[in-house]
Amino acid sequence: MKSTTERRQTLLDILCQRRQETVGNLAYELCVSRNTIINDILILSMTYPIYTQQGRGGGVFIVDGFKLGMKYLTDKQLALLNKVALLLTEEDDTITIQSIIVTFKNPISSTSENTSNAKRILSKIKSGEHQNDVNEKYEVNNVGGQVRKWK
Repeated sequence: MKSTTERRQTLLDILCQRRQETVGNLAYELCVSRNTIINDILILSMTYPIYTQQGRGGGVFIVDGFKLGMKYLTDKQLALLNKVALLLTEEDDTITIQSIIVTFKNPISSTSENTSNAKRILSKIKSGEHQNDVNEKYEVNNVGGQVRKWK
C-alpha cells in the first residue's frame, strides 16, 4: 500500500503522461475510492494546473504544455526578457530570445484567486461544513479559478 504522498505523485505522473483520465479509472488503478481521488485532486490542484470537467469527455485534466519537473519563468523574468527582446536589433537574436520565452513560459497564469478558492473549499471539507449535503462534492478548476459543486 502506497503512502498518500506516493499515491499523489503517481496520480500526477499518470496525468502528465495521459493528459486526462476519469476519476473512476484513477481510483481503480490506484486501488482507492473515488472520494480519495477527488480529495487528492483538490489538494494537488492548489499547486499543479489540474482541473476537472463534467459530462461527456470529462474527467481530470492537466493543462496542455505543463511538464512535471520543468522550471518556468516567473512573471518578472518574462517581463524582463520581453523588454530585452525589444532592444535587440539582429533577427537571429530576437528569434532566439522568443524561443526561450515560448519554451519556458508558464502554461498557466499565476492568479491568487485560484489558490484562495481551492483553500476555501479545503477548509470547508476539513471543518465538516460540506457534510450539510452528504452527496456534495466540489470541482476546482485551477485554470479559471472556478469552484462548482459536482452533481
